[in-house]
Amino acid sequence: MHKSKSDIRKEVRVRKQALSPLSISAASREMCGRLEVSPLLRDAQIIVAFWPMKDEIDIRGYLIKEEALGEKKIYLPVITGDGVMEFRLFEGEENMAQEPQFGIWEPTSKEVLLPDEVGDKKLTIIVPGVAFTEKGVRLGRGRGFYDRILCAFEGATTIGVCYNCQMYDELPTDPHDKPIDVVYSI
Repeated sequence: MHKSKSDIRKEVRVRKQALSPLSISAASREMCGRLEVSPLLRDAQIIVAFWPMKDEIDIRGYLIKEEALGEKKIYLPVITGDGVMEFRLFEGEENMAQEPQFGIWEPTSKEVLLPDEVGDKKLTIIVPGVAFTEKGVRLGRGRGFYDRILCAFEGATTIGVCYNCQMYDELPTDPHDKPIDVVYSI
């Protein structure tokens, strides 16, 4: 019998709670290192990523390093309304504010990345998720933010990042669920 999306979300929450602070820290450092050498990111001119929530793999080290280099534009999500998310320019940790609904840290920049402004620039999106498969099937938190974003930025290269405990052989899907290109799990 196949598990429901809800059951998998609960199961992953328990799995992540079992991770030690030391293993979380080590996995996050390793993931940042993997992102630094990824050819999918090395060639990108624009990176769309996320500032991790407490239970997500921490890629802040990578984002801070890339922003300091100044060679690529980095955009992070901002929740602008019920079910609406946009990406604003990341201009360093000091230019972030915590939004009240989900407690997510967001950039305060006014510069928004719009799909029709990407043009021929190489865009790579680093996508969070609750669970993934090796084939790029992704289970999110259930609000559909990233499925809508992946539709809007069609043609972008997409990378899912997660802990090994978030990987599954198969996941339930719906017609609106958008697969990603590659998953990096640690």
